[in-house]
Amino acid sequence: MVLAPSDVRGIVERVCARQDVLDACAKHDEEIGILEDKIAACLDQIPAAQGVDSDGATGPAAGTGPDAAALPAVKQLAEIPGVSEDLARAIIGETGLDMTRFPTAAHLVSWAGLAPVTRQSGPRTRKAKKSQGDSYLRGLCTQAANGTARTGTFLGERLRRITKTPRRRQGTGRGRALHPHHHLAPPRRPRSTLH
Repeated sequence: MVLAPSDVRGIVERVCARQDVLDACAKHDEEIGILEDKIAACLDQIPAAQGVDSDGATGPAAGTGPDAAALPAVKQLAEIPGVSEDLARAIIGETGLDMTRFPTAAHLVSWAGLAPVTRQSGPRTRKAKKSQGDSYLRGLCTQAANGTARTGTFLGERLRRITKTPRRRQGTGRGRALHPHHHLAPPRRPRSTLH
């Protein structure tokens, strides 16, 4: 089979166009890497995101040693199986570092739009409407749940068990230990006893 010159020209043009797209993707990947580095540097400068060394010292490099009293906020979230440091930075960007605005983890779940909703009138049950809430945080929590489900940990097994039934598949981002509230909130005061 012999190709006409116009066919060869068309093939060459398509190959060149694909190479241009690949070059543009590589350029965008480099730009994303530069932006992620800038975000990490900015987050390291926030005092609330910094760790604490064993001697009580804080700062951008504090909390990274083996005997650290408190890890930096990004590393605390990245301890969750399936959550990378980049995903942890994105979650912190959406929720902030001050977890006192969410009295409980359920408040954070509701704010992210992951709280279950029942829409029922009498015996008729309808599909719930698209939930209100922070759609970016909802996507990040779902991404964290999907990453956790691929691990061999207890959380991964639990999420795989929950998502086996189609009815529960939508709630994968609600896993209690996946929420930043449990990792970034200050410890609660013990209840006072009544006399």
